[in-house]
Amino acid sequence: MNDAKAIDNERVPYQLPMPKEALSEIVVPDALAKEDDRMWVKQAQNVYFRPLCLNISQGYWMNLLKVTKSGVLSRHRHPNPVHGFVLKGRWYYLELIGSLKKEVMCLNLPEKLILSWFPMMWTK
Repeated sequence: MNDAKAIDNERVPYQLPMPKEALSEIVVPDALAKEDDRMWVKQAQNVYFRPLCLNISQGYWMNLLKVTKSGVLSRHRHPNPVHGFVLKGRWYYLELIGSLKKEVMCLNLPEKLILSWFPMMWTK
């Protein structure tokens, strides 16, 4: 009997008011937009991105990056820490030996790194 009550209590949502500074959640349905290329912004030849969140009050953004051809794409500097997740394909940074990223890998990079991004064997 106590176990059933404990399980029921776990499913009770938080009952107190949310903090005033808490923002609403952001939900992007169909974030990959596989069926609608209009949702992707062309950044360079064979490189597209889709903005998902641009938060000017807290100074961060989140986007998806899609690359349709292998090769060195861009040398860039990270102004902020980067938290990424590889959905499809493989890639690495030329400056980081052994930095191959594969599907379903998570990465965290510190700010201020200057890196050359090299995607490989990307398939649409």
